[in-house]
Amino acid sequence: MEKQDEIASQRLLKAALEHLADSPKLAHFFFMMAAEGGQNPVAYYYLGRQNFEGLGVDKDVVKGVEYITTSAEKGYTEASFFLACKYYWGQEVEQDYDKAYKYALAAAEAGHIEACNLLADCYVHGHGTKQDSLKGVMWLNTYIERKRANDPDFATMMDEDMNEYEYLADDDFLDAEEEA
Repeated sequence: MEKQDEIASQRLLKAALEHLADSPKLAHFFFMMAAEGGQNPVAYYYLGRQNFEGLGVDKDVVKGVEYITTSAEKGYTEASFFLACKYYWGQEVEQDYDKAYKYALAAAEAGHIEACNLLADCYVHGHGTKQDSLKGVMWLNTYIERKRANDPDFATMMDEDMNEYEYLADDDFLDAEEEA
């Protein structure tokens, strides 16, 4: 994509996002314009969401999934996570653990925090991949580390919980020593 086309696409995307809440039809037009030329994965994602949810256009889940899949294939992490969730839970699409795993892995490897948690679940239960509890725990730890680093409230809650468990563990240890 040429630099001028990229700038124009970004401006159209910005205009679409600004109008999404108050004028979804106008937003849809801007998303379509931003997606023109096929290089704007964010525009494809929002076109897909509009079609998927019937926001400013007639609801068309199949068309929505096509747009969001295009977005994911172009590397938009949020699109990959969206598809992972929909396929994992079978929401508006047929449940497909293979696709859920594929998209959760792509999103998690690209740094999506919540995708790490979903990917851990895929490994623990063997959904879409070979069951591997160690990989499940690894991805769960990655989720916790990323969540702690990006969410102060989560970090505080985890610290409080860990202190409580340490306290309980110390008491259990002391009780066991006293009985011996």
